[in-house]
Amino acid sequence: MKALILTYLDYCPAVWSNATGEYINKLQLIKNRAAPVALRCSYRRNITLMHKDLNWLLYSLLIFIKNISNSKFPSVLFKHLSFSVVNHQYSTRHATKGNFTLPMVRTNAIKNTVVFRGMKEWNNLPKHILLANNVNKFKLYVKQHLSK
Repeated sequence: MKALILTYLDYCPAVWSNATGEYINKLQLIKNRAAPVALRCSYRRNITLMHKDLNWLLYSLLIFIKNISNSKFPSVLFKHLSFSVVNHQYSTRHATKGNFTLPMVRTNAIKNTVVFRGMKEWNNLPKHILLANNVNKFKLYVKQHLSK
């Protein structure tokens, strides 16, 4: 049951996270109904704790960014990703860790985009997660990191 539910909800939050309030409310209702089923717990459990246990938004956002950086597709989103190593040739901690260089932005509209938030969250991950050589290892490491 968990696999059936999570396949639909894993990528949905990353794409819909900057939608209008009406659509966010509908998505939140679906997530609230699915959380107790996915966790196999009581419907009376605190919904905030359930969402914290699942980490749907952050997990899906990081996987989304990893998939874009690996496949270089869709090109519309990939062109906005900027790795520190590409920007300069200096061996700084920021560059060797595999971080992104965040663009200087002035508006909250850009800060709320999926790509910007994904790069920001990516930079907060430990080095061993960022340097994972395949997506399955990356997913495992991210789940372990988020469950701490």
